[in-house]
Order: sequence, then structure tokens, then C-alpha cells
Amino acid sequence: MSETTLLRRILEANKSFLAGAGRPLDASGEPFVVVACMDARLTGLLEPAMGLPRNRAVIVRTAGNRVSRANPDVLRSIAVGFFVKGAREVFVVGHTDCAMAGFSAAQAAENFRKAGVARAAFGDEDLRTWFGAFVSVEANVRESVDALRRSGLVPAGGKVHGLIIDTAGGALQVIVDGDAEPASARAPEAEVARAPVEAAAPKPPPIPPVPPADKTPPVIDNLTPPP
Repeated sequence: MSETTLLRRILEANKSFLAGAGRPLDASGEPFVVVACMDARLTGLLEPAMGLPRNRAVIVRTAGNRVSRANPDVLRSIAVGFFVKGAREVFVVGHTDCAMAGFSAAQAAENFRKAGVARAAFGDEDLRTWFGAFVSVEANVRESVDALRRSGLVPAGGKVHGLIIDTAGGALQVIVDGDAEPASARAPEAEVARAPVEAAAPKPPPIPPVPPADKTPPVIDNLTPPP
């Protein structure tokens, strides 16, 4: 690719970081959004490993870096990044050894009961669903990217990328290359599902008028009752 895209510049910054000569991206460039996990191991690692510049990178941190309709506050924050801060690209960044991939509902239940918190505080939902647990870090990144692409929030020409960062050393791995498939190439799920239904529903033919009823009173020939 001839153009040096934002993703490529981040990967170059990561290569410099791993070589011991980390440097941030140009702070005067276009804003972009990073959705990362709340894991404490990323604190002080995420920014230099990705070359995230101050006043340009909008960082949203949430458990498991999960993007879905069930997590509306993350979508709201991303929308602020797009339509208030002026971002055009989003990087969903998972990380190795994520606790949400190894989540144990039984252990979580034991922990909150020991802390004096009732099960009812989490509603009737399955605990794995409530906490946003998943089986695979890579699959979660792909699902979050796809959920954001289908949300209808990504502006025309916007891009959504998926990465995984190694919490041990900070190396980045590209899971979804948004340069290869812009988010705007996918129509929102609701529009895709609705289009064929509307096209296959022709207007019914008009109902023919009903002829008026004959209101002429009947003629009775013989009004004389029989003897």
C-alpha cells in the first residue's frame, strides 16, 4: 500500500517501542478512538506501545474491550469520539491473558457473596452475559469490530480496526485491518434485513366497487287473504 495509513504508523511506532526507541505519533493529526480493556497491566503500556499522542488519541477503557448493544456507554463514548472530537478511525484493542476470557461465574459468585453482595444485584441475567465474558480474545475483537460496523454509528469513509496487544512486552498483532475493508462498505444490519422485504411487497390492486342494492319494494299481486 503506497499510502502510509494511521494503522501503519501505529505499527511503525510499535516497532520502535519494541526496539527501545518509542516515539508518539504526530499530535497535530486527525483524532482517533482506541477501545481498550480496563486491565491494570495496560496502564502505562498501551500509550507508548501504540505511540498514542496526547490531545489526539481518545481512549475508551472497559472490561474486556467489548463493543456491543448490551454495552451502550461504550457506544456513546465512541459516538462522542466521532461526532464531538472529529475522529474517523477506531482501534479495538484486546490483550493477551484477558480475565474476561478466563471468567468463572462460580468464582465471581463466591467473591460477591463473600463481600455481602446479593445475587439479585446482577438481575436475572446469566452471570457470564452480565459480566461480558467470552471464550477467545481474538474472537471477541472480531465480534466487537463487527458490532461497531453494524451499529450505524461509523461515519461514511470511517474505519474500524482490531488489534491484540501482548501485556508482557507490548507487541501488537493485527486481527482486523480496517484499511482493507472500510466500515462504510457494510450497510447497517437493520437496513440489510429490511430492503428485500420492502421490495417484495407490491401494492394490492384496488377493490372493485360494490354495485348498489336494489331498493325497489317488491310487488305483491294478490293482497286478498284466502277464505
